[in-house]
Amino acid sequence: MRVKKENKSLVNAYKLIGKPLIVIVILIASITIYTTFLINNVILNKSKNYLITLSNQITLGIENEINALDIVNNLIEDKIISTAKYVSDLEYFSNEVLKNIALKQNVFEINVFSPKGEILYSNIDQYVGAIAPKEHPLNKFLILGYNEWLEEAIRKDQESDRYLRYGYAKRKDGKIIQVGLLATKINNLKDRMNYRKNIEKLIEENKLSFCSIYDLEFNKFYHCGIDDSKILSKNIISNKIKNQRYWIDKENNMIIYLSSIRNSKKIIKKDNNVFGYLIIGISISDVKKIIVTNIAFSSAIIFLILVASILIIKFRLIIPFDNLKNELEKINFKHNFEEYLHIKEDDAFRNLKVYINNLLKRIYQYIKEINENKQELEASNEELSAALEQLVAYEEELQDKYDEIKKYVKELENTREEIKYLAYNDYLTGLPNRASLQQELKLELEKT
Repeated sequence: MRVKKENKSLVNAYKLIGKPLIVIVILIASITIYTTFLINNVILNKSKNYLITLSNQITLGIENEINALDIVNNLIEDKIISTAKYVSDLEYFSNEVLKNIALKQNVFEINVFSPKGEILYSNIDQYVGAIAPKEHPLNKFLILGYNEWLEEAIRKDQESDRYLRYGYAKRKDGKIIQVGLLATKINNLKDRMNYRKNIEKLIEENKLSFCSIYDLEFNKFYHCGIDDSKILSKNIISNKIKNQRYWIDKENNMIIYLSSIRNSKKIIKKDNNVFGYLIIGISISDVKKIIVTNIAFSSAIIFLILVASILIIKFRLIIPFDNLKNELEKINFKHNFEEYLHIKEDDAFRNLKVYINNLLKRIYQYIKEINENKQELEASNEELSAALEQLVAYEEELQDKYDEIKKYVKELENTREEIKYLAYNDYLTGLPNRASLQQELKLELEKT
């Protein structure tokens, strides 16, 4: 007995993949159509939340970075003055001692001046013996009469042509300690806290059209992006601060949001300007592009997932099932099979094949028992046939006996009638005899 071979696959790919895929495609198409109708409202709502979130991120970054700049400036000033005071507390000076201190404190220049302005010791050997000119800030420090003092701005060193920021400390013996920190190190620290670079980075990453910062009098001192002079004015900014800070400029196809900038000191100064407002804008068409790009990207991801799912189902399910079907079609139930299905260690259907093999063994046992029962039934059938034939012969014989008995009974009935007739009638004449007369008299007497 062999399994009948069919041309159909063991797995219905249409039901397994086709129908779900059609449903998913229809669902995606429906969502896309629905989204198309609602795209304007979605764009406006998303843009508003997007700009508010981004504005909060930028303003928070500006506030934190400006506060951090104040901290950096304080740290730089403390470093210069503390180094100068540390050197001023030394009892012994030498160029080597100053070199070691400069290396440990990570400062570029340490000089020890005499009260007359001559450099007595320095970590830079060629500076020893130099005399500060009249216009040197050292003379200003001496005139002020402070014990410690920090130059307000970074200046160019006359000897090395480098830019440094200097601080001074005065000893009791009149000697003056000068400490200089390279401007490059100061600027590197400040550049890390440069909100302008961070704003430009955020604008580029988030596709903003423009970003402007205004002071409290609505004077713009920072701008990045497209020209916003036709979009914003002092009157517009003043009105929006009092009323709605989010608005849509349909004429310029722009969505704009205004937010306030604050720090712990409540007032932020930069280049002698006081500022407090950040205004950012994004083009509606750019927002649409971003949304369409996101939709396209999501659709592409969904498509790739569908393709990957189809390939996985095909190579990990349909093809292995078809191979299993081909193996099953080769099974001959007339012969015993212990391991008819070949099983590999890395077979994905290993457990299934083991189960099928066990099932086939049981089927073979059932077939074997059926064959044995068939032989017993055939033998019993022959015995029953012989017994049936014997019963048929007995039946025929009984029928003959029955016919004979029936004939004999009929003859007895005829004889009985004949005897009765002879008992009441004369044998020769057929006339009633004396017994008949007595019978009739008896009957008449019974009636009377």
